[in-house]
Amino acid sequence: MEYQLLGSMEVWHSGTLLALGGVKQRAVLAILLLNADAIVEYDRLIDSVWNDTPPAKAVASLRAYVANLRRVIDADQPGGIGRLETHSYGYRLNLADDYLDIRQFDELAAKGRAALLAGNPALADATFARAIALWRGTPLADFRDHSFADAEVCRLDALRYDVAEARFDAGLLLGRDTELIADIEAQLATSPLHERMWGQLMLAMYRSGRRADALHAYRRACDILESELAVAPGAALQSLADDVRRQSPELDWTPIRTTLRAAPKPPQAPKTVFGRDDESDRLRRLLGAGRHGHVVVLSGESGVGKTMLASAVLDEAAEQSMVTAWSAHPAGISRPALWTWTQVVRSLCSSADPLRLRRAHDIAPGVIAALAPERQQPGTVGEAATGFELIEGTARLICELTTDRPTVVVLDDVHRADKATYDVLELLSGSLHRIPLVIIATWQDGGTDVPLRHKAFDRVLSCTETTLIKLRGIDDDSVAELIRAETSVTPTAELVTQVRARTGGNPFYIRELVRLLRSHGELDATTRTIVIDEVPDAVAGVIRRRTAELPRHTRTALGIGAVVGAVCDAGILAEVLGLDLTSVVDRLAPAVRAGLISDLDVRSGQFRFSHGLVRNAIVGQLSSTTLAAAHADIARVWTRRSADIDYETAIAAADHAWRAGDRIDPESALAHIDRALAFSAARSAYAEIVGLDRRGVELCRRLPDGPQRAEREAALWLQLASASAIVEGQNAPSVVEALHNAFDAGTTQRSTGQFNAGVALRALMVCGAGRYREGGALADGLIAQFQATGDPVAGVAGYYIRAMVAFMQGDLDSSLVALDSLEHTVPPVDIDVVGPMLAFDSRGHVISAWIHALRGDTARGRAYAYAAIDIATTRGDGFGAAVAKVGLIQLDAMIGKVTDTALLAEQIFDDLANAGMDQIAASAHIIGAWARALEPGGDDTSDLIRTALEKHSAGGSRIMTPLYLALLSDVEATHGAGDVARTTLHRAELIATATGERVWDSQLAARKRSLRAADNRARSDTAG
Repeated sequence: MEYQLLGSMEVWHSGTLLALGGVKQRAVLAILLLNADAIVEYDRLIDSVWNDTPPAKAVASLRAYVANLRRVIDADQPGGIGRLETHSYGYRLNLADDYLDIRQFDELAAKGRAALLAGNPALADATFARAIALWRGTPLADFRDHSFADAEVCRLDALRYDVAEARFDAGLLLGRDTELIADIEAQLATSPLHERMWGQLMLAMYRSGRRADALHAYRRACDILESELAVAPGAALQSLADDVRRQSPELDWTPIRTTLRAAPKPPQAPKTVFGRDDESDRLRRLLGAGRHGHVVVLSGESGVGKTMLASAVLDEAAEQSMVTAWSAHPAGISRPALWTWTQVVRSLCSSADPLRLRRAHDIAPGVIAALAPERQQPGTVGEAATGFELIEGTARLICELTTDRPTVVVLDDVHRADKATYDVLELLSGSLHRIPLVIIATWQDGGTDVPLRHKAFDRVLSCTETTLIKLRGIDDDSVAELIRAETSVTPTAELVTQVRARTGGNPFYIRELVRLLRSHGELDATTRTIVIDEVPDAVAGVIRRRTAELPRHTRTALGIGAVVGAVCDAGILAEVLGLDLTSVVDRLAPAVRAGLISDLDVRSGQFRFSHGLVRNAIVGQLSSTTLAAAHADIARVWTRRSADIDYETAIAAADHAWRAGDRIDPESALAHIDRALAFSAARSAYAEIVGLDRRGVELCRRLPDGPQRAEREAALWLQLASASAIVEGQNAPSVVEALHNAFDAGTTQRSTGQFNAGVALRALMVCGAGRYREGGALADGLIAQFQATGDPVAGVAGYYIRAMVAFMQGDLDSSLVALDSLEHTVPPVDIDVVGPMLAFDSRGHVISAWIHALRGDTARGRAYAYAAIDIATTRGDGFGAAVAKVGLIQLDAMIGKVTDTALLAEQIFDDLANAGMDQIAASAHIIGAWARALEPGGDDTSDLIRTALEKHSAGGSRIMTPLYLALLSDVEATHGAGDVARTTLHRAELIATATGERVWDSQLAARKRSLRAADNRARSDTAG
């Protein structure tokens, strides 16, 4: 029996081609052949045949397929001893002495390599030739839609390339340099990114007396690697070029040149095309269309992967023994007329046999004289064709050269071609219905779905037998796969989303961005955000070249538009430039055609930069002076438009005002900061408030000295202290610094309430650190200030902090008295004025909730907690609502309520973490982990709780720590670590004694009694 899989699947017996049935029955045989002499489990067969989506009766169908195959392949087997065996858990196909072409190919490849290493290049060359001759097309071609074939096809493709490369090595060792040149050129036309093969070509040319051509080949390799991958050749190729220049004797023919490679070649070439499975499948179908030719236009922006995809398809075509040719159009280089087809004709002529070449010469001698004079027949001197004769003759010549041999031609960057090139393509397309020629043309977009030279593009698309395949950015899964391939890092989903947003899914931009992140040490398996704004050098270089071709006034408008933002309001740009909207559109038109920005969206009045990296690269080209002036001009426009400003615009305007530096006066800049702060406060965007406050303080330093400056600085420092306490914790160093600066700036402003606000924040800090006596003294001072001046800030803060201190010290009655005064004695404060940290009324309800719950009235306690949430939510106090929600689950922890607490705590944790309130979120994390561990069958979450406790204690925070340690001891005891739980409880007692946080004394004592009881039971059980 002879099994053939290197092409469409065929099985022959005694010269007869056997009928194997439908595709699924054939797939069963293919899977068994790929695992010949091994048992393949039923489940694996079913999953492979039906691509992981088997029908209801898959087992019955599989048995029927196997029975049918037995009738075909076991018909000649005597005595019922068949090739296809059934086992208890699967089937096995015994190959024995039967022939399988894949095994034969593997054996010949190994023998060829062994012969080459043994110093027998003649045997190696012959063996490699036999191996390549086994290929009839794409391996397992019948099963291209079945995933089971993918890995084997990739392995075979890589091995075939190795065989071709090794055969060139053998030929060089045999001194067949001149003969090899055409074959290596043909292989490079399909695989132009393989450096080692460029080295083989250079060596063959040099030994053939063509030193100039060898150096030209090196320059071609450099150009291709730079334009396609933005990299220089490797050290081995550079060293070879130096040897060629010096005419090194080491390059002369000698067996020692058997190893040109710089390093061993991996067994499988790395994947270069990502996210293009559908497009690749469409191209493969066109390649398999028999004698029917086609034109395929791959369009998309620069770097989207048009050339990579075309190169991959050309590699596949070459592996199917198809003739291939590649025509490139490098930018910035003058090219002769019909350069596109000159490259194609030379490549096709180099691979044509003498008879075909003679016929081609007879059909179009003037074309060969014009485009490939080196291919003229010996003894003839043809007159070079010109004009229409050359155009029409080129089309006829290519038809002749491809008439009976399947051919794939790639016209890369054909948007740079001349008119005559399109004329030939138009004539040639009319003959594609009768010749097996597939032409793949890549065409760069000049804007959003707008091709460069759109009239020429439309002309190409109007040709017969033409298909357009539009390439856009790749999806998240493909972005992740590309990052893994490029960096060996499995990226987080958050990073993938950010990379795709910043690059638009452009593979070239993605590669360069992740290389940059890795070089800065900012990329590993935990990375979630892109923390650098730098533009990769290769991307910046591409964009510089594209912008350099624009008119000066376009570059100016584009630069200011980039400063405006990734989405640029045309009206803002017009006002900055002092132009009307029509003039701005005209000025930016060249940038639209170059694909740097989209055309104007008439509904929104906006331009969009094609990618964030494009915009950043253009901003990077501006000098610091020009950049500051642009920011100042944009900020002034928004000053004039202040009535129309929204949240996003206010934040952007404040950023422009800040970045303008001394190009804008500080009062105007501070007005933008104040406006942005108002929007941020309304949205509880505390991290944003911190950044704006810091910028505001810096701007205040440019104001004249005096009371107004001092008052403004004091207000900003207090707001900064309040927001930092929310974001970083009440005892963070930044809060201490901000309070200190607020006191320094506001010592003369006591009547404004700022001093009292500062004292209140200070009192919160010391309570958070467990210094309740100090906190109580500050509370008494604030209450005295309230009674003397009526300042509501002093009253609300004083009574709240007194209630908090009394609660923590275990004096619940005194705490309730203070809360009653807070509710009925102090007038309400304006949260918009004092900020969320000083809105104590809702938090007073939380303390009331705890007190009632600890006294056994859980329903009343929960009612207070929900009232606190409602009060804070109604007035837009995000921080107050967060504190109240945490207070609710703290209540549950205090009374030992486990049911539903884990789910509620996890929801609260997610909300707080997303809002940047990490320290408060740690409390929710502790309580959620405690509840989850105590649920029936719960996991041991003690390590999670310890980690969250560290975050809770950041900056010296000790409040609530005894309670949280008690919860940790519950988990440790529940999961069999009683000794550890006792140590944890002892630690809780020590902290409670040190801080005076005695409200937990009864709870800690009860847990100790429970542990002693458990010990007694264990000893009793042991004794019994």
